Amino acid sequence: MCAAPDLTDVLRVRGGAITRKELLDLGLRDELDTALSAGKLVALTGARVALPGLPDDKSAALALGGVVSGLSAARVWGWSLKHEPSHIEVTVPRNSSRKARPGVVVRRRDLRRGAGSTGAITSRAQTVVDCARDLPFDAALCVADSALRDGLVTGLTREELVAAAETLPRTGRQRALDVVVAADRRAANAFESVTRAIVLPIAGLSVEPQGDLGFSEAGAEKYVARSSESSNASGVRPASRG
Repeated sequence: MCAAPDLTDVLRVRGGAITRKELLDLGLRDELDTALSAGKLVALTGARVALPGLPDDKSAALALGGVVSGLSAARVWGWSLKHEPSHIEVTVPRNSSRKARPGVVVRRRDLRRGAGSTGAITSRAQTVVDCARDLPFDAALCVADSALRDGLVTGLTREELVAAAETLPRTGRQRALDVVVAADRRAANAFESVTRAIVLPIAGLSVEPQGDLGFSEAGAEKYVARSSESSNASGVRPASRG
């Protein structure tokens, strides 16, 4: 007869949470009761248990039977944001009856295949298009630009984002497409993304992230020096550098 698996190992493989039924099916009833009594596991709603110390966003998703999404997911992926999320975002199945908790925004949507198990996080592409249809353009562009910069490592491409946006329902689809088409991995940070978002609508103005000014570093130093001399001659104090 095979020995029962280690309770902690099972939880870690499952991302830190599991249903009670799954543990009972593995023959871990006594271990479950002991771990709960000792505080080595915490009980969640929906007959789930989890290792203590899970991030708040994951705990919220587990409790609601959903997945971490939106800006919360973007933060987990480590992307550059216009601002830190003021609340946790969780997406639950459209037919879910779970109610939001304080500090948690619940979105009811059709979770796509591959969205992950309960308590997981939306995929990179899904996170981008969710933000693109839900957020103001500048905040969404920060997410999309950062996701593409990250794509140099993860392989995420603009083509994948466009394909994901095109599968969205009609409501929000064009909004998402506008963001992902404008996304550019060359933007160095959220500040550059927001600046580009501001100037993009200006008729006749074309902007390019990290564009070449057309002269060398030495030429740039001479340009700064000439600008400083002109400012001094006019009585205007030059801006400090650094």
